[in-house]
This record gives sequence, structure tokens and C-alpha cells, in this order.
Amino acid sequence: MVRASGLSAAADAGQTRAPQRCEQHDLSTVDTTTPDEVDAPIGESLTPVGGWLRFKFQCARGASYAALKLFGPRGLYRCAAGFALLEWLINYKRRRRFAAQMRSMFAEALSPAQRRYACRRWFINTRCDKLFYLIFDRLPRRILSERFVYDGVAPLESALRGGSGVYVMLSHFGAQHIAGLVMALRGHKVAGVRRDEEGAIRRYVEEKYARTYPEFASMKVFYSHTFPREIFRALRSGYLLGSASDVFQIANPRLRTVSVRYFGEQRAFLVGPLQAALRCGVPIYQGFVVSEPHFRYRLIARGPLIEAAPDSETPERLAAVMQTYADNIEAMLRKHPCHVTRV
Repeated sequence: MVRASGLSAAADAGQTRAPQRCEQHDLSTVDTTTPDEVDAPIGESLTPVGGWLRFKFQCARGASYAALKLFGPRGLYRCAAGFALLEWLINYKRRRRFAAQMRSMFAEALSPAQRRYACRRWFINTRCDKLFYLIFDRLPRRILSERFVYDGVAPLESALRGGSGVYVMLSHFGAQHIAGLVMALRGHKVAGVRRDEEGAIRRYVEEKYARTYPEFASMKVFYSHTFPREIFRALRSGYLLGSASDVFQIANPRLRTVSVRYFGEQRAFLVGPLQAALRCGVPIYQGFVVSEPHFRYRLIARGPLIEAAPDSETPERLAAVMQTYADNIEAMLRKHPCHVTRV
């Protein structure tokens, strides 16, 4: 839900456009046929998790929390990493898919040994991130505060404290959903835009979060069919709004896209939320979450990617921002290939 957690004072320049104008614009980038299905707090408007899956998640949460109490965060991480390595050994099909994706993305840039190492780290990151996400609401704030390092987040948080909304361009890189929870716990209003489909574990955990910390109750979820006015309202109301534009398939032909060069290929990336942020005159950043050993995470914010100006929404400016966004993702994946989230 968020890649970054704070960014720069230069973002103040993005407030030159009157926020009242936000609702006067409509985007042809979103399906506007369902204006009533909006403004959903986290944990609501989600399909209930079935009884068997709920029982499995409860057992996993209980066992993980018991291991945490017995062995501490480091011990729990080692246990999860051990299971991940076992999965890496026996799940040949997933290893093969990961290797194929690495060859497709990086060609000869990675040696076979580097691809094998990235694959092992990918299994460990995936397993440990899910476990941390599963028990996030059971962890004391003291432990949580020790798990995160912030890079470039202070200016972003300064803009939020000043009452400005902030749009963070996320991507399919790392555990973005964890960053959204952290930003909510730091006292910011957080919203995310995502597809309607939601995994069972995500639905289960979000139900728990909404009952644990009052900060989670203010988090909002907008879906791809959300009426654009609600996204405008969130930005105008001082929300930290995050969404991923590097989609693999455009499910709705009404969604507006921009073509970018990405790993040597032309790809269509979504541009609708960026247009909404430009029309609202809010700062625009790009965010990443890097998973490190022992349940430690680095939240990175880069930007502002563009300064709000009368000509900000020209096709040329939009194309330039989206290409910068794509280049930043590619650079991060070349540095951390094990953080790709779609295999």
C-alpha cells in the first residue's frame, strides 16, 4: 500500500493549485459507473474468509506468536527462513519460473550463481514478509519501531503534517503493504488503490488490524472501479495515497495508460492516479520497501518526481514522469532482484 513514508519540503511547491478544483475534473481513467462503492475503511467491503482458511491462519498466527515469545524476532526469522529454504529445495516449478523471469528481465546481466542466490533470497523474503504481515498486529510498538529504517521519508512526512495530501507511486517491488501499516502507525492517514481481487490472507489480516490499533481504522481502500471524486477527496483531505502503476495486464480498457521502456520492452503503465494527484496539486513521490534479515525493512522515498505547474499534465510531461518511474523500478530491481513480487 505504500512504498515510502516521508519526503521533501520541495513538495510544498505542489500546493499552488487550489484544492477545491479537484472535484471539478473527471478522469476518463477509471470506471465511474459505481459511485456508491467508495471510501471503504480497511477491513470492510471484503469477502469474508472461509472457516477452514480462517482456522489455518489462526493456527499459524498462534504458532508464530508463541515462537516469537520463546525465541524473539531473530529466532522467529530463522525458523521462517528455514521453512523457506525447504520450500526452495522442493518447489522446482516455482524455482524454474523465477529463473525464467530473471533471464527475461536481466538477460546475461546475472550469472547462474547470482540467479540461484536471488532465487533463495526471494523464497526467504516472500515467506518472512508474509509471516511478519500475519502477526504485525500482535507485535508491541517497541518491537515494531526497531524494525524500520527510513530513507528520504522525512520531507514526505513534513508535507503530510502541513496538511497536504501526498501521492506515492508504488510498484510490484517488495512488501509495499507493510509500509502502509507503518505509516498509519506513525499517525498519517493512509489510503491505497488496488484491484478488486484480494487474497485470503490479506482479507483475514486486515480484519484483525482494524480491531487492534485505532490508527488502522482510518486507513481506506479504493478499488480500480472507484469513482474518481473519492480519490480527489482523499488527496485533498491530507491522505497519503499509494498505488502501483506497473501493471502486467490492463483489465479495464477505460483505464488510461502511458507507454514506457521497461527492461528493454515497451510496456503500458497506468497513469490515472498520477493525473489525479497533478490536478490536486499535491507532492508526488515514488516509494520502495527493501526487506532485510531479521524482519527489518528499509522504507525508501524518492521525489518529488514532478512539480505541479499549469503544464504538468501535458502528454510530454506525463510520459517523462512515467519513464522516470519505470527507470527507478528497473534500477531497484537490478540492485535487489530478489524483491520482484510477481513470479
